[in-house]
Amino acid sequence: MRANICWIILHVCIWAGLLLTLNADDECLIETRVLRNTSYKAVAGEYLEIKCEVVFCEKAQPTVNWFKREKTDVPFTVSSSSHIQTEWEFIDILEGRSFLIFHKIRLTDSGGYQCQSGGSNSHNINVFVNVDDGRGRTTVPQKNESSTNSEPTVNSEPTVNSWTYMYFAAGIVPFIIIAIIISVVLMCRCQGESKNETQTEI
Repeated sequence: MRANICWIILHVCIWAGLLLTLNADDECLIETRVLRNTSYKAVAGEYLEIKCEVVFCEKAQPTVNWFKREKTDVPFTVSSSSHIQTEWEFIDILEGRSFLIFHKIRLTDSGGYQCQSGGSNSHNINVFVNVDDGRGRTTVPQKNESSTNSEPTVNSEPTVNSWTYMYFAAGIVPFIIIAIIISVVLMCRCQGESKNETQTEI
């Protein structure tokens, strides 16, 4: 009888561990996708839209915030104004694009922009506003101009979401190891008790 109780406890522990693992996988993570060194050029007064792709896990549209990095490197929120607005477009059920739209872009709009959603920040999007002096376009020099010479590459640095997955995996592995050790100890103990019971019966 005692051996059956040990097996029941073992099965309950295994099922509890599996349910905890499944519930932990349900955490909703949002990822922003912008190619590194993405840059846009525009002439003052023109229309310009910059975009940021967002992958999410709930059917509701996620909240996307846009930030501009100033020379002090302290980001501030870009709010809608007479010449700036944001728009959203669904690409798929769980994927979409957020647009930051400049209806008549100004020289002061030059700089680095980032989109942010659910704790995930995108790479910088560099915007360079030019002045048309009648003889051709003259670029207004900016702090991040060196990044326009390189081709955009896919994000290879770990983002907030990939770090979350790493921490999640680091928490699951010890749990699985402890569950295996407990299972082995209970199995050995149950086998030992069942042998003792059969010997006493004999």
